[in-house]
Amino acid sequence: MSTDPKSGIRSISYQRDNDGAFKKVRIVFGPHHFLELHAEADGKVDFWLGATHHGFRADATEVNSELYKILEAVRAKFPENTLDHTPFWEGRAQNL
Repeated sequence: MSTDPKSGIRSISYQRDNDGAFKKVRIVFGPHHFLELHAEADGKVDFWLGATHHGFRADATEVNSELYKILEAVRAKFPENTLDHTPFWEGRAQNL
């Protein structure tokens, strides 16, 4: 286990709307990486991934979304890193 404060999953934060639904979720990990999900008022979901202040955003609202297309491009470019099933989460996830 690393004792470096900038390793691992460093923080998880979220905002909810007045009805208790998630508006934003932010995960900070590693030395400077982040992942954010933004639920827009119109029902759209925006996905952000980056490092420090550089990254990209993609619409993740639909099945064939911008994020799905980016995911498929990354899978094609880096086939050794693909995931087709993540059994770790089955029955083990804890809801916030």
